[in-house]
Amino acid sequence: MELSLQGKTALVTGGSKGIGKSIAKTFADAGAKVMITSRKADVCETAAEEIENDCLWEAGNVGDPEHMEQAIGRCISELGGV
Repeated sequence: MELSLQGKTALVTGGSKGIGKSIAKTFADAGAKVMITSRKADVCETAAEEIENDCLWEAGNVGDPEHMEQAIGRCISELGGV
């Protein structure tokens, strides 16, 4: 089964490692524009480079409403939506 996510945008929390990173990579490989978020900036940056496809990243805590507002706002402004 081939997955096509051309024209779609995904914001993946916990996207710097494990299942979240695998999901983000699968979405990117299927053509989606992807942004990942996780707590550690260095790990996010490395994961985004490995995911490729111009993956954006934002370090922070998803339990912090200010962080999520910032991440969602950036996703909308730089990728055109969520």
